Amino acid sequence: MHKGTIYILLSTLLFFVAQLMVKTIPTIPAVEIVLFRALTSFILCSYFIHQRKLHYFGHHKRDLILRGVFGTLGLLTFFYSLQHLPLATASTLIQLNPIFVILFAIVLVGEKPNPKQWIYFFMAFLGIVLLRMGTLEINIKDFCIGASSAVFAGVAHNFIRRLKNKEDPQTIILYLALVAIPFFGPLTYFQWVPPTTYQWTILIGIGLITQLAQVYLTKAYIASQASHIVHFTYIGVILSVIFGWLLFDETVTTLTLASIALIIFCIFMIHKNKHAT
Repeated sequence: MHKGTIYILLSTLLFFVAQLMVKTIPTIPAVEIVLFRALTSFILCSYFIHQRKLHYFGHHKRDLILRGVFGTLGLLTFFYSLQHLPLATASTLIQLNPIFVILFAIVLVGEKPNPKQWIYFFMAFLGIVLLRMGTLEINIKDFCIGASSAVFAGVAHNFIRRLKNKEDPQTIILYLALVAIPFFGPLTYFQWVPPTTYQWTILIGIGLITQLAQVYLTKAYIASQASHIVHFTYIGVILSVIFGWLLFDETVTTLTLASIALIIFCIFMIHKNKHAT
């Protein structure tokens, strides 16, 4: 299995665990969760950058800052959607990001997917839409915020690609913290909700797990072309449907199961056609 594929699978699984953890602390504001995640990232990245004797702020600051801005916005809107939408719906909306990864990659990175893959990308998108239709009616504002997380993530992933072979992954990840801390620090101060002991444990866990997931995600987009790996993130939707039903009593309908089957088929076909001419 290609290195990029392994990295994206590990990243997807770890991010899913973090999603479950965010879902268990609905009383903690999303900005507070992002701030704690950023503080954890700042400490860990700073340590590894110092150990490797890397240039702390990197060399391609414009792309690094833009990656930090869009990555932070994607994280905030996604955490918000996890707290205000069913798990399966929030996961479904963020999984629209492969479409935006591919669209923005044409402009930002100059990558073009295999023409045959477009058929299955759109079929996978149809599967995502059908999966969402199997959930309860949701607030339009919450839906739009959830959908925007996919747009922000799509842009952020392409800036990772632009930084390929230019910056160390730890430096790229560090800029999430460098953007988030000064922005969300003051916001958290005015919205502070004191965490319980259990919530402190969850917040620390979210920070550590998402940090590791972010490392694997960054390595995945450096190791592989975007259109070759983004479809594997659809696995997160399948897990969200299953665990949403098991842990949060979310409904699983026949339409939901049919959507899962369609998505799995598309994953297989996209992977099969990635080297075609």
